[in-house]
Amino acid sequence: MKKILAVLLLGLSLNAWADEASQRKAIDELFVQTNMENLLVSIRGKIAQQSQEVMNQVLVQQLQSKQAKDLNEAQQAAVQHFSSGISQVMDEMLAWDKYKELMAKVYLETFTEEEVVELTQFYKTPLGQKMLAKMPALTEASMRNMRALTEPMFPRMQQISETFADEFAKASDVKRGAEDKSKPAAKSAAKKTAKHAAE
Repeated sequence: MKKILAVLLLGLSLNAWADEASQRKAIDELFVQTNMENLLVSIRGKIAQQSQEVMNQVLVQQLQSKQAKDLNEAQQAAVQHFSSGISQVMDEMLAWDKYKELMAKVYLETFTEEEVVELTQFYKTPLGQKMLAKMPALTEASMRNMRALTEPMFPRMQQISETFADEFAKASDVKRGAEDKSKPAAKSAAKKTAKHAAE
Protein backbone atom coordinates (compact mmCIF):
# COMPACT_ATOMS: atom_id res chain seq x y z
CA MET A 1 0.00 0.00 0.00
CA LYS A 2 2.84 2.37 0.87
CA LYS A 3 4.56 1.63 -2.45
CA ILE A 4 1.35 2.41 -4.36
CA LEU A 5 0.95 5.67 -2.46
CA ALA A 6 4.56 6.62 -3.15
CA VAL A 7 4.11 5.93 -6.86
CA LEU A 8 0.95 8.05 -6.93
CA LEU A 9 2.67 10.94 -5.16
CA LEU A 10 5.63 10.73 -7.52
CA GLY A 11 3.27 10.78 -10.49
CA LEU A 12 1.48 13.84 -9.18
CA SER A 13 4.78 15.61 -8.58
CA LEU A 14 5.99 14.84 -12.11
CA ASN A 15 2.71 16.06 -13.58
CA ALA A 16 2.92 19.31 -11.57
CA TRP A 17 6.52 19.82 -12.69
CA ALA A 18 5.56 19.16 -16.32
CA ASP A 19 2.64 21.60 -16.08
CA GLU A 20 4.84 24.31 -14.60
CA ALA A 21 7.54 23.72 -17.22
CA SER A 22 4.93 24.00 -19.97
CA GLN A 23 3.52 27.16 -18.42
CA ARG A 24 7.02 28.63 -18.06
CA LYS A 25 7.69 27.95 -21.74
CA ALA A 26 4.50 29.80 -22.62
CA ILE A 27 5.56 32.72 -20.40
CA ASP A 28 8.98 32.89 -22.06
CA GLU A 29 7.25 33.11 -25.44
CA LEU A 30 5.02 35.89 -24.12
CA PHE A 31 8.09 37.79 -22.92
CA VAL A 32 9.62 37.54 -26.38
CA GLN A 33 6.40 38.67 -28.04
CA THR A 34 6.03 41.67 -25.72
CA ASN A 35 9.69 42.71 -25.95
CA MET A 36 10.05 42.41 -22.19
CA GLU A 37 13.83 42.72 -22.36
CA ASN A 38 13.53 46.02 -24.22
CA LEU A 39 11.13 47.19 -21.51
CA LEU A 40 13.82 46.52 -18.93
CA VAL A 41 16.28 48.56 -20.97
CA SER A 42 13.77 51.42 -20.94
CA ILE A 43 13.33 51.13 -17.17
CA ARG A 44 17.09 51.22 -16.65
CA GLY A 45 17.28 54.28 -18.87
CA LYS A 46 14.65 56.05 -16.76
CA ILE A 47 16.56 55.23 -13.56
CA ALA A 48 19.80 56.49 -15.09
CA GLN A 49 18.06 59.70 -16.15
CA GLN A 50 16.66 60.25 -12.67
CA SER A 51 20.09 59.60 -11.16
CA GLN A 52 21.59 62.16 -13.53
CA GLU A 53 18.97 64.68 -12.47
CA VAL A 54 19.85 64.06 -8.82
CA MET A 55 23.52 64.61 -9.59
CA ASN A 56 22.70 67.82 -11.45
CA GLN A 57 20.77 69.08 -8.43
CA VAL A 58 23.79 68.38 -6.24
CA LEU A 59 25.99 70.29 -8.66
CA VAL A 60 23.61 73.22 -8.64
CA GLN A 61 23.61 73.29 -4.85
CA GLN A 62 27.35 72.94 -4.54
CA LEU A 63 28.57 75.02 -7.48
CA GLN A 64 25.56 76.99 -8.67
CA SER A 65 26.30 75.56 -12.12
CA LYS A 66 25.42 72.57 -14.27
CA GLN A 67 28.27 73.06 -16.73
CA ALA A 68 30.84 70.27 -16.80
CA LYS A 69 33.46 72.79 -17.92
CA ASP A 70 33.12 74.51 -14.53
CA LEU A 71 34.29 71.40 -12.69
CA ASN A 72 37.89 70.79 -11.76
CA GLU A 73 39.58 67.43 -12.38
CA ALA A 74 38.73 66.01 -8.96
CA GLN A 75 35.08 67.02 -9.33
CA GLN A 76 34.90 65.51 -12.80
CA ALA A 77 36.37 62.30 -11.42
CA ALA A 78 33.72 62.27 -8.68
CA VAL A 79 30.97 62.72 -11.28
CA GLN A 80 32.39 59.90 -13.37
CA HIS A 81 32.65 57.67 -10.30
CA PHE A 82 29.01 58.41 -9.49
CA SER A 83 27.84 57.57 -13.02
CA SER A 84 29.87 54.37 -13.24
CA GLY A 85 28.66 53.32 -9.79
CA ILE A 86 25.01 53.73 -10.80
CA SER A 87 25.63 51.80 -14.02
CA GLN A 88 27.32 48.99 -12.13
CA VAL A 89 24.45 48.71 -9.65
CA MET A 90 21.90 48.55 -12.47
CA ASP A 91 23.96 45.98 -14.35
CA GLU A 92 24.02 43.78 -11.24
CA MET A 93 20.54 44.32 -9.81
CA LEU A 94 18.56 44.83 -13.02
CA ALA A 95 20.19 42.20 -15.16
CA TRP A 96 17.80 40.60 -17.65
CA ASP A 97 18.18 37.11 -16.19
CA LYS A 98 17.17 38.31 -12.71
CA TYR A 99 14.33 40.46 -13.98
CA LYS A 100 13.07 37.66 -16.21
CA GLU A 101 12.93 35.18 -13.33
CA LEU A 102 11.16 37.71 -11.12
CA MET A 103 8.52 38.49 -13.73
CA ALA A 104 8.10 34.82 -14.64
CA LYS A 105 7.24 34.08 -11.01
CA VAL A 106 4.64 36.86 -11.05
CA TYR A 107 3.08 35.54 -14.24
CA LEU A 108 3.10 31.97 -12.92
CA GLU A 109 1.20 33.10 -9.84
CA THR A 110 -1.22 35.32 -11.76
CA PHE A 111 -2.12 33.58 -15.04
CA THR A 112 -2.89 30.06 -16.15
CA GLU A 113 -1.05 28.60 -19.11
CA GLU A 114 -4.15 29.02 -21.27
CA GLU A 115 -4.37 32.70 -20.34
CA VAL A 116 -0.70 33.23 -21.13
CA VAL A 117 -1.18 31.63 -24.55
CA GLU A 118 -4.19 33.85 -25.21
CA LEU A 119 -2.20 36.94 -24.22
CA THR A 120 0.60 35.93 -26.58
CA GLN A 121 -1.89 35.47 -29.40
CA PHE A 122 -3.39 38.87 -28.67
CA TYR A 123 -0.04 40.63 -28.83
CA LYS A 124 0.53 39.06 -32.23
CA THR A 125 -2.56 40.84 -33.59
CA PRO A 126 -2.39 44.36 -35.10
CA LEU A 127 -4.19 45.76 -32.05
CA GLY A 128 -1.82 43.97 -29.70
CA GLN A 129 1.19 45.29 -31.62
CA LYS A 130 -0.26 48.80 -31.49
CA MET A 131 -0.77 48.49 -27.76
CA LEU A 132 2.85 47.43 -27.29
CA ALA A 133 4.02 50.34 -29.41
CA LYS A 134 1.87 52.85 -27.55
CA MET A 135 2.45 51.49 -24.06
CA PRO A 136 5.61 53.52 -23.24
CA ALA A 137 3.94 56.79 -24.24
CA LEU A 138 0.76 55.76 -22.43
CA THR A 139 2.69 54.97 -19.26
CA GLU A 140 4.63 58.22 -19.40
CA ALA A 141 1.45 60.24 -19.98
CA SER A 142 -0.26 58.45 -17.10
CA MET A 143 2.64 59.24 -14.75
CA ARG A 144 2.71 62.86 -15.90
CA ASN A 145 -1.02 63.26 -15.34
CA MET A 146 -0.75 61.57 -11.97
CA ARG A 147 1.96 64.03 -10.91
CA ALA A 148 -0.23 66.92 -12.03
CA LEU A 149 -3.07 65.45 -9.99
CA THR A 150 -1.08 64.82 -6.81
CA GLU A 151 1.27 67.84 -6.70
CA PRO A 152 -1.44 70.22 -5.39
CA MET A 153 -1.97 67.76 -2.55
CA PHE A 154 1.46 68.27 -1.01
CA PRO A 155 1.05 71.90 0.19
CA ARG A 156 -2.28 71.02 1.75
CA MET A 157 -0.84 67.90 3.36
CA GLN A 158 2.07 69.98 4.66
CA GLN A 159 -0.39 72.47 6.16
CA ILE A 160 -2.39 69.67 7.78
CA SER A 161 0.83 68.18 9.19
CA GLU A 162 1.89 71.51 10.65
CA THR A 163 -1.56 72.04 12.19
CA PHE A 164 -1.42 68.56 13.68
CA ALA A 165 2.02 69.22 15.16
CA ASP A 166 0.80 72.45 16.77
CA GLU A 167 -2.37 70.86 18.14
CA PHE A 168 -0.48 67.85 19.45
CA ALA A 169 2.13 70.04 21.11
CA LYS A 170 -0.58 72.16 22.79
CA ALA A 171 -2.41 69.02 23.92
CA SER A 172 0.81 67.68 25.39
CA ASP A 173 1.41 70.96 27.23
CA VAL A 174 -2.12 70.86 28.67
CA LYS A 175 -1.61 67.29 29.85
CA ARG A 176 1.73 68.14 31.46
CA GLY A 177 0.13 71.16 33.14
CA ALA A 178 -2.67 69.03 34.57
CA GLU A 179 -0.16 66.46 35.80
CA ASP A 180 1.98 69.16 37.44
CA LYS A 181 -1.07 70.58 39.24
CA SER A 182 -2.09 67.16 40.48
CA LYS A 183 1.32 66.40 42.01
CA PRO A 184 1.01 68.81 45.01
CA ALA A 185 -2.48 67.51 45.77
CA ALA A 186 -1.24 63.95 45.61
CA LYS A 187 1.67 64.74 47.89
CA SER A 188 -0.66 66.48 50.38
CA ALA A 189 -3.02 63.51 50.39
CA ALA A 190 -0.12 61.15 50.94
CA LYS A 191 1.11 63.20 53.91
CA LYS A 192 -2.36 63.24 55.46
CA THR A 193 -2.66 59.48 55.03
CA ALA A 194 0.74 58.94 56.64
CA LYS A 195 -0.16 61.28 59.53
CA HIS A 196 -3.41 59.47 60.22
CA ALA A 197 -1.64 56.14 60.11
CA ALA A 198 0.91 57.38 62.62
CA GLU A 199 -1.84 58.52 64.99
